[in-house]
Amino acid sequence: MNSLLKIFDLYTIRARLLPALIAAIPIIALIATFLDINKYILANTALAFIALLILIPLLGKISRSQGQKVEKRVLKKWKVLPTTRYLRHLDETYSTTKKNRLHKILAEKTLLQLPNRDEESIEPEKADEIYVEAVSWLRENTRDPKFVILLNENIAYGMYRNLLGLKPIAIILSILPLVVFSIIFLLNYPDISNINLVELIAFLEKIRLAYWVTTFISICSTILWVSYINESGLEKAANKYADTLFKQIDAL
Repeated sequence: MNSLLKIFDLYTIRARLLPALIAAIPIIALIATFLDINKYILANTALAFIALLILIPLLGKISRSQGQKVEKRVLKKWKVLPTTRYLRHLDETYSTTKKNRLHKILAEKTLLQLPNRDEESIEPEKADEIYVEAVSWLRENTRDPKFVILLNENIAYGMYRNLLGLKPIAIILSILPLVVFSIIFLLNYPDISNINLVELIAFLEKIRLAYWVTTFISICSTILWVSYINESGLEKAANKYADTLFKQIDAL
């Protein structure tokens, strides 16, 4: 029962399941175009319910695993997460005054000896290890429901990471309906060079509205995945989470 409830927790639904469902929308629309929902409403509803019960955990796992692969890849470029970078003396995201204040509070609360600028310059890897440990303490102590803003930013980062992980699969799924409809058209009119405008208009008029809707969804989905889901967006989400995390320190 507990494992079933975990499937429906807020993070799982928004950060893991939702990206997978967004990726699957074009395929869902494609399948729907070939179903007579009005004639077989009970059977189709039952099949959809059973499919969801099976696919919800599966989609969540795929979304999570692909997202983790993306995170490992981008970390090779970033070197460290923003939560570590923001604490570095040489990083200019925060002012020196704000950074010194963060160091002081974290040192008092974690009992860690955070490095000064010279110590960080001499042993940067050791300094990062201390920053990671301090951030881990901060994360553990901000899991309370009162830190709902931080939870939302964590979910936003997880969702974007998993969207980026699903991008290659999602692009294929988005284009697939266009490929299927192109094949259907070629089967009806194999000799495109001889088709006249009257026949083409007559063919288009016979197409059900569901086909047009699916085509529209397919095109919009392809544009979304190709143009808007990228590593730059993931970095912005990571930076936003890091900034929100450090803002919670006064509430501890």
